[in-house]
Amino acid sequence: MKPFWETVTFENEFAPIKVYEVLPIPDSGGMKQIGVLTHPNYESSMKELCCKSFMHCHSYLEVLYILDDQVKVQINGEVFYANTGDIVFINSYDVHEVDGTKGQWVLLFDPSLIKQVSSEKSHHLLPHLMEHKWIKAKDFLNNKIGDIQTPFKAMIESLKRTQGKGSFITTGQFYLFLDAIRSYTEALKEGEADVVLYRDQKRIHEILIYLEEHYHVQTSLEDVAKKAGFTKHYFCRYFKKMMGKSFVDYLNEIRCQRARDLIENTEIPITTIALDTGFSSVSYFSRKFKAYWGESPRYYR
Repeated sequence: MKPFWETVTFENEFAPIKVYEVLPIPDSGGMKQIGVLTHPNYESSMKELCCKSFMHCHSYLEVLYILDDQVKVQINGEVFYANTGDIVFINSYDVHEVDGTKGQWVLLFDPSLIKQVSSEKSHHLLPHLMEHKWIKAKDFLNNKIGDIQTPFKAMIESLKRTQGKGSFITTGQFYLFLDAIRSYTEALKEGEADVVLYRDQKRIHEILIYLEEHYHVQTSLEDVAKKAGFTKHYFCRYFKKMMGKSFVDYLNEIRCQRARDLIENTEIPITTIALDTGFSSVSYFSRKFKAYWGESPRYYR
């Protein structure tokens, strides 16, 4: 149920990172090709996936280097369109969704695996405020921002040259990049205003995990709001702000994703799939599935 990179292992021996290269496939009807650049068998790790993106969050840090123009990014309810050469920071528990039809490099890393970064500093390694998460390429050209681009691109090139195995150059460029973003974030002097935001984002993250594990059972909005420690009214308002959609719409998307997996990979009857994924009726399931995937369940199969 989680997006392709939602749960990762940082297995590269030269740095605690995972890097993906996401490239659109021309004339494919919206398919994308994902290469795991930190995999020792780079060529065999290429995957073709549909471009349907999905709102999610995670505890590790994520940095995007945009390879295309007009890449739609949504973070914590804010939407913007990044262009070639832009860099986007996604902090722990930032709820986000990125247009999967456009090219990008995706760097994931867990600061807890870096000995030089304490747990206290890891929370402040990337910026929290929305206005600081998106750095435009022109800001690098105008020397308004420190040199973050160069070590990022050099790290990617070193991974490609070694077919994903990495080298000491990969290690060096990663730590140069880490130092550059640390300098950038420290210069922002963000205050403690993000404490409540961080706490509430972590609660939302816990709810998303809960829904991924219990999507198939009937659950009420009141019960989930109580589990998150929110009032029903606040939960509805905050969830929609962060996710860009209502709680019910998000839950139906999870169910439709799981239903698609079952339709593709099993011979289970459509009626059984509808009920097993938490829908109250086959007709309601069919309407929601078609709204999300563009085809009815039976036609999709």
